Amino acid sequence: MKKTTERDLLAAQTSINEYLSALKYSDEETQTAKLVKQLPLNLESLLNKKAKFTAELKFLKKINRTQYNKTDPEASVMVKSAHNLMAMP
Repeated sequence: MKKTTERDLLAAQTSINEYLSALKYSDEETQTAKLVKQLPLNLESLLNKKAKFTAELKFLKKINRTQYNKTDPEASVMVKSAHNLMAMP
């Protein structure tokens, strides 16, 4: 979970940088709203994702784990599936 969240955070930051770069380019070069409307990304959405991923990483660091159950953070992650455990003698 930690590695996935770190990867998602990096992807969100990269998208934010690309979005801001495109906006800067449109402001400097074209001054038209048409280019801005063509941008497929929503900056507010990207910033919200970044904040979510950052909060998850802070929580993982706080609890000193690399993964957790989002619906029950105190639950332990099972190494084997419940199905395999039931099959054991």
